[in-house]
Amino acid sequence: MSLTGDKELDRKFRRLADKVARKVLAQGIRAGLRVIAKGIKAEIPPHMKDAKKAIGSKLKKDKSGGIVAKVGSGVGGKKKPVGARGGRPGVGIARENIHWLLLGTNNRHKDSGASTGSTVPIPAVRLGFAKSEAAAAQKIVDTVRKGIAREAEKK
Repeated sequence: MSLTGDKELDRKFRRLADKVARKVLAQGIRAGLRVIAKGIKAEIPPHMKDAKKAIGSKLKKDKSGGIVAKVGSGVGGKKKPVGARGGRPGVGIARENIHWLLLGTNNRHKDSGASTGSTVPIPAVRLGFAKSEAAAAQKIVDTVRKGIAREAEKK
């Protein structure tokens, strides 16, 4: 997603210092990522509350100084240290195995031949993004405008 076409915003960004512009743009993108993450969580069935916790977002700089934004399953957040379950078997759906729920699995079997079943894929990421894309873009624009106004008042 890129912010282009809004001439008023482009003019104001040129006037602001680079550092301030990056800060304001990052605030806007973070706000948009939160909207998309909520949209993805809304597509996960309500009885899978633990799976909703595994949806997150992350914003960081790349080597060339650009901004890299990610939102989806197993993104962001902190991983649990090894042994965090204290030897208890199974955790349900968590950050480490959310891909089973979203991508589905074939029919699997234990060594004894007993079936452990299969899972049907849930297209939550694709549907959630599609449904929240417009709202996220609007949230980015609104947040950037507010940030520009806030920074302009400081100077």
